[in-house]
Amino acid sequence: MKAAVVNTFDQKPQYQDFPAPTPNTNQELIQVLATSVSHRVQAQADGSHYTSAGKLPLIPGLDGVGRLADGSLAYFVTSDPVYGALAEQTITDRRRIIPLAANTDAVKVAASMNPAMSSWMALKDRFNGDLTGKKVLILGATGHSGSLAIQISRYLGATMISAVGRNQQKLAQLPADQKISLLANDAEFTAAIAATADADIVLDYLWGDAARR
Repeated sequence: MKAAVVNTFDQKPQYQDFPAPTPNTNQELIQVLATSVSHRVQAQADGSHYTSAGKLPLIPGLDGVGRLADGSLAYFVTSDPVYGALAEQTITDRRRIIPLAANTDAVKVAASMNPAMSSWMALKDRFNGDLTGKKVLILGATGHSGSLAIQISRYLGATMISAVGRNQQKLAQLPADQKISLLANDAEFTAAIAATADADIVLDYLWGDAARR
């Protein structure tokens, strides 16, 4: 099969032939349809992620959408240290597979799951997934993770969502109750952000200057 293979951490993955995986009794063979190259995957590919065991060669790729042996569609998270998602086929523990409807957009799911998890896991852990009556402030709301955090916060019951971002066009399109531009002068920014002082939750994807302001 073809795959993106990391042969050495000081070079980019190479598109080449690689032995197809053979699943054991607890694994499922997956025909990969879509996956994403997130920051997490990039760190895996250059060996800098804290989970790296330093063993090569390997196929990077954390998760994706593919077809199972019975032809059904599923989202999966990889579990094998060698076989990641950037390949025609991969394997993973059956417990890391979520069935999907047949008409699911594989590309959208593959591109969105990793950035969506940042806010989903945090809110589920700290608030048990119940944001009823809560006010949420999101720094970096125009990025992929931040924009998904708006939708997730609303889904979990948040009553007031304030979005802070730099991209003016994207900011205008966000389904937030309040929108604050990082390009505003200090006086305008300070006045706008003061209205969010009673926020119950702050999701910060920026840190640095944005958090200081």
